[in-house]
Amino acid sequence: MTVALASFGSSPAFAKDELFLAWQGGSREQLMREKIIPEFEKLHPVKISYVATVSTKLLARLKAQRTNQDIDIAIMDDGPIYQAGADGLCSASTPKHTDELYALANMDSANAVGIGVVATGIEYNTATFAKNGWAAPTSWNDLEDPKYKGQLGLISISNTYGLHTLMMMSAANGGSAPEYDAGFKALSEKVVPNAQAFVESTGNLSSAFQSGEISIAVNSNGRSLALANTGFPVAFVYPKEGAVATIIGACVVEKPKVSPYAVEFVKFLLTPEIQKIMAENEGMSPVNKSTTLAPDIAKVIPTGEQAMAALVLPNWDQLNKDRNNLARRWAREVERKR
Repeated sequence: MTVALASFGSSPAFAKDELFLAWQGGSREQLMREKIIPEFEKLHPVKISYVATVSTKLLARLKAQRTNQDIDIAIMDDGPIYQAGADGLCSASTPKHTDELYALANMDSANAVGIGVVATGIEYNTATFAKNGWAAPTSWNDLEDPKYKGQLGLISISNTYGLHTLMMMSAANGGSAPEYDAGFKALSEKVVPNAQAFVESTGNLSSAFQSGEISIAVNSNGRSLALANTGFPVAFVYPKEGAVATIIGACVVEKPKVSPYAVEFVKFLLTPEIQKIMAENEGMSPVNKSTTLAPDIAKVIPTGEQAMAALVLPNWDQLNKDRNNLARRWAREVERKR
């Protein structure tokens, strides 16, 4: 199966006036509503309505509505979408990985496909740092610096980026999976005292930056680029210990009658034209090898096989097994310390 666009007639068996697409809110919702969905609707006789929700809540919703799904297309971070696939929530009709796509996009085992890649690292307010004479952070361990007390924004472990923070704080302090003891110790003793707040989503972090509540945070390069595109003074750092890859996955939701337009929409997201739009607006590294980016975009996001191979890839088979235990320990040892 290729990622080329296909046209469908209005077959009575599958014609559907409205499809429901679920992904995150904030700049990603704005991107879909303003630049991607309208272009798809010009090509097909269907209306797509957007449901804004974080990946973990979307996964819970799909599980709860297994026998009567209202969502047609789900976009989630890699961890939750692999869980969705394992639970039989993603349809085998989802477009599969092809040679047109980088290997990272292969989520065939989950009946999903990667539509883009973002990196988790550190973002900071360049104006605040300049005012205080602070050098840009270079390491995950810089989050421990007492000068950031009350300035640091962290995402809870319920979000993929919170889990990445635990992983990399452990790696930066000599620890490893599956216990992450070094990460829990560093977070509870040195990082949490600096935290202004724990938030649920990356959109909340962007709001906290804009309101002046925080000046440094763990976030994705994509969210940082989206914030920078608003004119806000923010920069993203790839820490020396490594930045973590998040593969944004899409799947057609399993249901008795899957609309062919849901399948076509996922294909549409994989075309070079839409890959370029997602890169320019959300900092998502394209998975389609034919995507051409402007030099100013290409220099700030990982592009090509070599650059993406340098990112840290989580072991989601193991992490999804351990996630509930890690979340309980996080609640007890990290967030309770505030």
